[in-house]
Amino acid sequence: MLRLSGATNVHPAARRRRQETLDVDFRKSNVASDNWTIQVVTGTSCRKICRVLFGSDGSYYVTAPYHQARSASVFISTVFYERRRSQMARDSHVEIGLLEDDERRLKLSHHPDGFAHFSGEGIVSGRDEYGRPKGIGIMSFPLARPPRTGPSFACTVLGLEDFATGDPKRADAVNFEDSSIPPLAGAHGFLLEGSYFPASWREFVFERDGEWYLDMRHNMGSIIRYRVLLSSTESQCFMGLRMNRGEVAMGSHRSGFILSGPSTNVRTVNGERMADCIYCAYPALDDADATNRILRYGALPG
Repeated sequence: MLRLSGATNVHPAARRRRQETLDVDFRKSNVASDNWTIQVVTGTSCRKICRVLFGSDGSYYVTAPYHQARSASVFISTVFYERRRSQMARDSHVEIGLLEDDERRLKLSHHPDGFAHFSGEGIVSGRDEYGRPKGIGIMSFPLARPPRTGPSFACTVLGLEDFATGDPKRADAVNFEDSSIPPLAGAHGFLLEGSYFPASWREFVFERDGEWYLDMRHNMGSIIRYRVLLSSTESQCFMGLRMNRGEVAMGSHRSGFILSGPSTNVRTVNGERMADCIYCAYPALDDADATNRILRYGALPG
């Protein structure tokens, strides 16, 4: 479980006044938007990774339109929380589909009632006549009550050279400096994590050097600092981002990414905690497994 860092015993009236002041500041600020570009800056090079968007109802969307690949795998797979790496072998897939994705990239959508799915050219999405998810979709957590045991989405990146060139000075950019991410032995990729927060969490956001941040306490004792993306929509939700290095392998591909959404069907089998999660991988995975590192949110120390 993640806990807020700092005292929270604030008088309700003082809390309301503070929230009203913050709301005004956020609306005046040019760092509130419903469309953000996430980038990695390495020396003099800047590469675009993905976009994060907010809907007027509080939904969030993640697209990854900046890699050269034109084919993708989309699937629902089982993730094992206590394992340090996730092996996405084909025999663990609940559902799998392949598509050629040229102009219109896949998009991850997560709606207020918990419906999360991938949509895009050539893929079945939406709900059936009974409200059940179609295609690569699940019913996950409602956005009014996001869990604090892990991220809402994650994007694992391998081979920045095949991502489109970005501009670190663009107004809607959130830049992660390669030099500010601690090295990790054997880590050849990056892991971007996004955690969704409803409007009630805005009172804990703070500003530093023109950027918004949120500090939270991890269940293993450390403090997590999120870069905050403020929504300019009426929902006033926001996304907290953090980036680490990761051990990434994508079969025979030297470059690509894996975009994962929220999970469902959390369970314990033979003492091992697991859940089903939706994934999209560019390029389309071959017969070799893809591997990405899992941050051990649900595991005990050691």
